Amino acid sequence: MSEFSRPLRIAYVTTYDSRNVRHWSGSGFHIAAALEAQGMEVLRVGPLHEHHSLGMRMRQRIQRHVFNRQHPLDREPTVLDAYARQVEAQLPALHADVVFSPGIVPIAHLMTGLPQVSWTDATFAGVVDNYPEFSRLSKSAIRQGHASERAAMQRNARSIFTSQWAANSAISAYGIAPATIAVIPFGANTSSCVNSTELGQLVSQRLASPLRLLFVGVDWRRKGGPSVMALLRCLRRMGQDVRLTVIGCRPEIPSDLAEVIEVIGFLDKNDAAGRTRLEMEFRRATFLVLLSEHECFGLVLCEACAYALPSLTTNADGIPTIIRDGLNGIADAPGTSPDRMAKRLLETTQNPEHYAALCSQALASYQADFNWEVAGRRVVALLRQVVGSVAH
Repeated sequence: MSEFSRPLRIAYVTTYDSRNVRHWSGSGFHIAAALEAQGMEVLRVGPLHEHHSLGMRMRQRIQRHVFNRQHPLDREPTVLDAYARQVEAQLPALHADVVFSPGIVPIAHLMTGLPQVSWTDATFAGVVDNYPEFSRLSKSAIRQGHASERAAMQRNARSIFTSQWAANSAISAYGIAPATIAVIPFGANTSSCVNSTELGQLVSQRLASPLRLLFVGVDWRRKGGPSVMALLRCLRRMGQDVRLTVIGCRPEIPSDLAEVIEVIGFLDKNDAAGRTRLEMEFRRATFLVLLSEHECFGLVLCEACAYALPSLTTNADGIPTIIRDGLNGIADAPGTSPDRMAKRLLETTQNPEHYAALCSQALASYQADFNWEVAGRRVVALLRQVVGSVAH
């Protein structure tokens, strides 16, 4: 076996246990599995211990109680140093070809002779003040966030992002050379998908039943739940028979919509019953709805594509990498009026040929771009390129 064709030995660095599918919506687990499916040797490094000093915890409390600011500790320089030392201690025994991480934090201060590569869905600059966990940050936390991001990406042989939006942020916010950046979307975290031969029957069933909207997400408010409520009211005023199924959370349902909304709550994909119910809901829905004002990527959109389900969504942040307006879904600007969204939705469902085309293209986009086999193959090709350039 030639040096170029042999399996790469990949030091896979995570702060958490990458064998646990419940971390980070399962993405860390699925990334490792995708690399292994390509025949690579994935050498797991993690979980890592987060070292907190008494002084760090005191500063965090002061920021919270005195200044009403959040001060997360995961990007404190001493924490990043400790992460790096833990990784560096394990690397000699691994004989790895490359260091690879689905995150910036564990490799931000890492200094080795090996090329390092990250694969993430956003930059710190792209999320600060746009997500609850990145809002109301202390000034020092913001400085630390930007510094760690810049340091890691300047050292990276390649920085992979799931969307063009995130890639552009790395270039504009941190001055990272475009030649060191790649865009490779994550795959859908689903174990099944629609068969092309059943597509016609599935479309007919969806159009014959009431208009069924499906919301899947833990964070109801951030993912546009209130806007979905407004959309429902518009559709009902227009005389449309509509139903909404909510999975992943349990929002308070107003009385005027109680009869048309079913709240299921959390479904565990690792449980056979939960997985079966989730698959059924994806199959029978007419549209997935995700009306986020900010969304780094939106894995649920990839999962919808796996079931040939078009999405009604926004074109916020990383979403346009997955959903293209008029091709595999309907995507409009964040804050678009619910009346406009409702009209576009009805125009689509009242045109069976157009709706069928959206379903077909959703499935085609999953098959071409949004599954882990394709993602794994693309990442391995890039890692081989990185390792080969260092060797020569």
